[in-house]
Amino acid sequence: MAFWSINTFSLESELGPLTMTEWDEAGKQLRTKVEPQPEVLSLLNLPATLKEKGYTAAEVSYSQFPQTDTLYVEQLRTAFQQAGVDFASLLLDYADLSSVDPVRRAADLEWCRTWLDIAAKAGAHRVRIAAGESSADDEAALKRSAEGFVELSNYAAGLGIRIMTENLDELLSTSENCRYFLDLCDAKVGFTADFGNFEQDKYRQLADVLPLAETVHVKAALHDNGTIDTADFRRCMKLLVDAGFRGPLSLTYLGDGEPWEHLDQMRTLAEEVIHPPVQA
Repeated sequence: MAFWSINTFSLESELGPLTMTEWDEAGKQLRTKVEPQPEVLSLLNLPATLKEKGYTAAEVSYSQFPQTDTLYVEQLRTAFQQAGVDFASLLLDYADLSSVDPVRRAADLEWCRTWLDIAAKAGAHRVRIAAGESSADDEAALKRSAEGFVELSNYAAGLGIRIMTENLDELLSTSENCRYFLDLCDAKVGFTADFGNFEQDKYRQLADVLPLAETVHVKAALHDNGTIDTADFRRCMKLLVDAGFRGPLSLTYLGDGEPWEHLDQMRTLAEEVIHPPVQA
């Protein structure tokens, strides 16, 4: 039986404004940018909605938290618990722990620690952090980032949280770098594989990292008209099945269409690959 999860980026047009962190290079400090988005569904009501639609887990973007005060975060934890939905991962899409700038690295590490505290209060089991924006051929950057990840992993262990990274951004843009980075972290960091993030030699590289994955972003590639590329999706799902993956399948739709309709289509396609019809 598949463990259906949802990546809340799929609901970017429904969960309200995005509150995103950026690095201000001139001021050498963090700053916040808010991107307006309609709120069709509140984050507090999301777990119950997911349960109604047959999902058992969610991966939530930090940018979709409307508040981070203790009362709100505890309400969110309760909402997940009462719905019987797992808060599988908190997704952090800011921070560059590979940066050569020690001021930025220190600020980003502290920012990550703050969100680890929030994740623990919200009941999240994992926190996914991108390894960095440095060049893929910069070995020193890989080692700087791994050092930061190990430091965060040691901190997170006391909170009962597993630190994760992903084949995301330039530094981990190759499967070889993903494997090397995880080795540098000495098993202290888990891995999220994303169907859509390898830009070259996609299927070979995806097959290379899927055996490492603890979670998977089952992301749909889209045609120019916004419809799902079903051939690509099925091929990626077949790689996942062949890798023996048994964790949460976090459906990810980043198109402009109605999200729930496309997520349902993806789930149907995925089920067809996981449980192919028996030939007479």
